[in-house]
Amino acid sequence: MKSPNHTRHSLQLLLLTLLACPAQAQQATLYRDTWGVPHIYSNSEPAGMYALGYAQAQDRLRDIYLAVRTAVGRMSEVQGKDMLQQDYIMRLTRNDTIHEEYLAKAPEQLRVNATAFVAGIQAYIDQHPDEAADVAIDLRPWHPLAVGRAMILRWPIGTVMDDLKKGSDPVKPPMGSNQWAGSPNRSADGSAILMSDPHLTWEGLAVLYEARFHAGDLHMNGYYLIGSAMLGIGHNQNVGWALTTGGPDTSDVYKIKFRLGPQPEYQYDDQWKPIKMESFKIQVKDGKPVVRPAFYTHLGPVISEPDMAAGTAFVAASPYFDQTGLYEQFYNMCKVKDVYEFNKILGEHQYNEQNVMSADVKGNISYVRNGATPIRPEGYDWSRPVDGTTSKT
Repeated sequence: MKSPNHTRHSLQLLLLTLLACPAQAQQATLYRDTWGVPHIYSNSEPAGMYALGYAQAQDRLRDIYLAVRTAVGRMSEVQGKDMLQQDYIMRLTRNDTIHEEYLAKAPEQLRVNATAFVAGIQAYIDQHPDEAADVAIDLRPWHPLAVGRAMILRWPIGTVMDDLKKGSDPVKPPMGSNQWAGSPNRSADGSAILMSDPHLTWEGLAVLYEARFHAGDLHMNGYYLIGSAMLGIGHNQNVGWALTTGGPDTSDVYKIKFRLGPQPEYQYDDQWKPIKMESFKIQVKDGKPVVRPAFYTHLGPVISEPDMAAGTAFVAASPYFDQTGLYEQFYNMCKVKDVYEFNKILGEHQYNEQNVMSADVKGNISYVRNGATPIRPEGYDWSRPVDGTTSKT
């Protein structure tokens, strides 16, 4: 009998739609070590992605389904009315639509990789159609991108909710994790040392998936978001990175003047401007579908129900509400040769507000307080809702 660390699965990957030559097949090899962690090797990025998707599904199919449902605002279908607000926010921030448009225009390698990753998940599903069937959802190539953005939206949306509570409910105390970067002149063996201790929950999108991935010149070793091929914390062959919560404030709340008739409008610089209005129909387990309106201004979406008696509403604003390039930035991070290249990639500002430490094999270490931070006019308390009726803010 073979011990677990010698378990080997060789997957012949027939990704015919992804190949220039349909007759050619790509191959990846999936090993599992003593602890069951998948190690993937291939000469082809798409083949490796297929194997990674298959391995994730083999280990965490239910969590993949739930992560996708969370990302696209369809958790109420399987968990009931308690998920309505979460589903509404995901749809309000267009997480259920924005990525399909992006992926169609994304760099070809990213598009092919995302398609292969989901194809690997689907291959496992086809072999085990009854597994986690109670929460199953049809998967699309853009779903892993939606999972990634749903995770990073937790921070700007969380700050928005805190801003709304200022002056009413007590704000939660700050939370964070631990990380350390040690330079070679402080280590016993003369190497840079990087450690990461993320204080994460045992449920939801924060549950991570460990894997080691080597395909072509793409190397991703560490912890991935479940339902995604994005390496959240880990290293390639040259650089490692660690994260803790505690980045800058990247979102704001504006208080606007609002009226419904004769059409939805809001006041800005003494002019009434039309509000774009949509509605979302959310299916609910053991209940009737719920239809909720959504209102959009040039500042951002209306984040809470308007006070029609007072004629006011609160609007959420953050650079992250319009961004779609997270997957592309993750991919670029995994290609860097040192911390200087890594920090340059952080400058793409698709990655969420975090304390980011990194170290490379050359002995360099770095710290960046990362986040796409708005440039705000002085003279306002941006930790609370500010006047949204004027261009001065």
